[in-house]
Amino acid sequence: MFVVLLALVMLPMNVQAQDAETSPILKLIQKGRIDGVRLKYPDALQYVYKENNYQPLFVKGERRDFNRVNEFYEIFLDSWVHGFNPGRYNTPALYDFLRKDKSDITDEERLKTDIILSDAIIRYGRNLTGGRVSAKSVGLHKSSVKQGAVPENILAFVSSSRSPHRALQSFAPQGKFYQTLQNELIRLYQNPDANVKPIRVGRIIKPRTSHSAIPKIRERLGLSDSDLAHEATFYDDALSGAVVAFQNANGLEPDGVIGPSTMHVLNITNEQKIKQIIVNMERMRWQEEDKPPRYIMVNIPSETLWAVDRGRTEIQMPVVVGTPKRPTKSFVTNITGVRINPTWTIPPTIKKEDFVSKLKEDANYLQDRGIKLYHGKEPVDATLVDWTAAEEAGELGQFRMVQGSGSSNPLGKYRVIMNNPYNIYLHDTPKKSLFSRSNRALSSGCVRLQDAEAVVDFIMEKNDDWSEEKKQNILAKGKLREVYNEEPLPVYLQYQTMWLGDSDNLVFGRDIYKEDAILFSQLKKQGDIYLPEDRGI
Repeated sequence: MFVVLLALVMLPMNVQAQDAETSPILKLIQKGRIDGVRLKYPDALQYVYKENNYQPLFVKGERRDFNRVNEFYEIFLDSWVHGFNPGRYNTPALYDFLRKDKSDITDEERLKTDIILSDAIIRYGRNLTGGRVSAKSVGLHKSSVKQGAVPENILAFVSSSRSPHRALQSFAPQGKFYQTLQNELIRLYQNPDANVKPIRVGRIIKPRTSHSAIPKIRERLGLSDSDLAHEATFYDDALSGAVVAFQNANGLEPDGVIGPSTMHVLNITNEQKIKQIIVNMERMRWQEEDKPPRYIMVNIPSETLWAVDRGRTEIQMPVVVGTPKRPTKSFVTNITGVRINPTWTIPPTIKKEDFVSKLKEDANYLQDRGIKLYHGKEPVDATLVDWTAAEEAGELGQFRMVQGSGSSNPLGKYRVIMNNPYNIYLHDTPKKSLFSRSNRALSSGCVRLQDAEAVVDFIMEKNDDWSEEKKQNILAKGKLREVYNEEPLPVYLQYQTMWLGDSDNLVFGRDIYKEDAILFSQLKKQGDIYLPEDRGI
């Protein structure tokens, strides 16, 4: 909503413009540094102040000056509730202004404070709308990281508002998930760890067995020892119920078995949770809040797909995503159609790392699997190719390996057509047993669907000529056929290691590709991280 408003902001032009050469505000901005404060957005400051006839925007020599500055100062001090570092918003300089005797403030000091405050407002607005890291610094495609609102527009919008401090706060995401993350961050900041130490188990613990770690696990889950019917190290029914409830609340397989995944979540400290919330809030600010009426979303760490129509989840299903070695990338694109009875052209990475090594051992490897080999457009006998020489000469890219449609095809019956820089797509799979696993990071990068047919029907349901009969007729022929949807459907592949559970509880998921760690490290390197121990909160 605010992006539209920013485009419409016009600053007042009813005052005769000052001569730029004699404007004290312009001279201060051009210095680039005011009393030790380096201005981060001098060009934006010059533009907005020029449009405002080089008049102060907030500190105008009025009785409300101190209250106005203090409102922003308090917002900046509380910026940690967004995972920000309050020290990044010129708070020391603003504090120096606020603690002075009002009668002793000079006109030059007012102008300096106005500029310093304006610069901080731009930075804060930028951070609330993205802009804290570059895509390159965290190893992502540039389209994956939003860089925030235009600096000039932020300052113009805030300064022209009847309630400037509320206008600044309106830049923050307003969705339920972001608000839940924020509330949990506040709770964790106010309840720091009391030297919580990890519980070591060393093996899987099943109900009605014994283990020396059971007393500590009971304590961690808040169970009393007063009702023990067995020895303290026995995994009894009461603990089993508590473990199942814990697993359910944290997106784990609710089997009551205490294994590595359950212990990982059980051992997460408040400080680790704070770090995970901070990076997930950061990613939320990279995304567009206002989604279209219909879309498909895949959250990679939760290994789940949702198909949404007018705010209602029509489909929710487990998916298989890429391994850490061959990760599924984050991006946004449009689904333009589906491929029925797809053939499979082996991707370059799989061809090089998997197939060529097998061909060196067995020249009939492709033929035994019904895979045809082409050099350009010409069919080639794989047994006549010297694969070692081709690899050493860098000629593997000239060969195409194509598996025809059929029950053994890894893409199953359907492949979704969605243009992207990674050649990643959603597709069916004959390996249905994989969807029952708790860890489904098992593919070579593409997203395998538990019920691909349901997804295809969702994609195509707006086509007037689409029907069950048409679909079955195409399938029965067994030949590749592409069908395009009349309305392009947005698809979001995102990396959020936290999400809302069935009871709207926050789930702390796994950082399967270590992207949380990379993002947190970059924010810390830039000085953008603020943790409870920094100020004793």
